[in-house]
Amino acid sequence: MTDFLLRFGKPTDAPVLLDYERAYFPAVPGQHHAGYLYADAELARIMLTEELAAPLRAFTIVAEKDDKIVGFAAAAPWSLPGTGQIDPAHILLQYLVVGPAHRRSGIAKALVAEIERRALGARQNVIVAHVPPTESDFYRAIDWEVVVDGRGYAWLPFGSHLRADIGDSSVGFPLMAAKVLRPRAIRRTFDFAIVSGRPTHDAATELMHIVDSGDVDLRDLDEGTRSMVDLARKGPVPQKVLDFFGSTRGRR
Repeated sequence: MTDFLLRFGKPTDAPVLLDYERAYFPAVPGQHHAGYLYADAELARIMLTEELAAPLRAFTIVAEKDDKIVGFAAAAPWSLPGTGQIDPAHILLQYLVVGPAHRRSGIAKALVAEIERRALGARQNVIVAHVPPTESDFYRAIDWEVVVDGRGYAWLPFGSHLRADIGDSSVGFPLMAAKVLRPRAIRRTFDFAIVSGRPTHDAATELMHIVDSGDVDLRDLDEGTRSMVDLARKGPVPQKVLDFFGSTRGRR
């Protein structure tokens, strides 16, 4: 029996969650920082009001012990790297934090499980996260796939185009971790070498090799993904085309 409880966040939680943000995701001089989510009063109100956030497929779950917040997890729809285009069918775990005095007590595992449960209920197919090397064993222990440094993670949804993402080593989160929530919605997952830093382009290059090996039939893929593979087959492409595929994202 656990001695903590989980609940959806409330607007009154914003100051505590902002303290967690500042403590565990600090701005580093000379490096991009996307800003603090809970410092924006209107955004925090939306993200911490279940009736507003849940229909957007965004979830902030807090863990309480003795009426105090001891950790939280937050997730929102994944967006195509470098474009800002929201993809509500997939989700990014943006934050997972447990205070030092309460670690190794199952709180982090419970927080992720609750995010997964809600994402599955919202019919989101894959959940991904950018993680530091020190947390790789944790994610593997909860049945996520973690790819090694220098490689990204890609997935092929049925009836839609190739998705891909990479970690962000510049802010200490170089690894990709992921879990398929709805296996029937995903044709294939694979990792790929980060070469250009444009996730979809690099993933399309790896997919080209997978197609050539006979493991995936190009004719089964959607037109957009076939076009990506065709471009990869032609070798190096102009910078403006690479930019279209997207670049690395900053992480809060």
